[in-house]
Amino acid sequence: MTAEWAGFSADITSQLKRLYHWLVDNQPSEHRDDLTLVHGDSNLANYMFRNDKLVAILDWEIAGIINPSMDIVIQCDFNDYCRRISPPEVRNIIPTKEQWISRYEELTGKRLADFEYWRKVASFTGLIIMHSILRSIPLEHQAAYSQVLDPLWAVANSP
Repeated sequence: MTAEWAGFSADITSQLKRLYHWLVDNQPSEHRDDLTLVHGDSNLANYMFRNDKLVAILDWEIAGIINPSMDIVIQCDFNDYCRRISPPEVRNIIPTKEQWISRYEELTGKRLADFEYWRKVASFTGLIIMHSILRSIPLEHQAAYSQVLDPLWAVANSP
């Protein structure tokens, strides 16, 4: 569908096209007031803290004006991953999905809607990025990156 997909296998391209068409066919209705500037890769790895205060947010190259649910979904999924790999003293301070959503709704006064739809959008974006990375790194390093694909495909293929 794009030049970015040119090096993907026919199977990967077919699966991505199917997901793309599902996303188009199932896009929730939105009002322009629902849209805002989003980071596009909102996660703990892109935040810099000093003395427990957020001082910078890095990695803005895929920012855009879309539904803020996209950033919340990415943050929640990445938080789950960080909790799995972190030592207990760190794991216990990373907000859960429920805590993150509750805080977002409290601060904005808006209800987060269509969470699972936006998870699929985030998985679609993540799959394109990861497959693009995989085709450009040495074979001996691909296994480390490939393990990221399974959770993305699981979300993409979920009902």
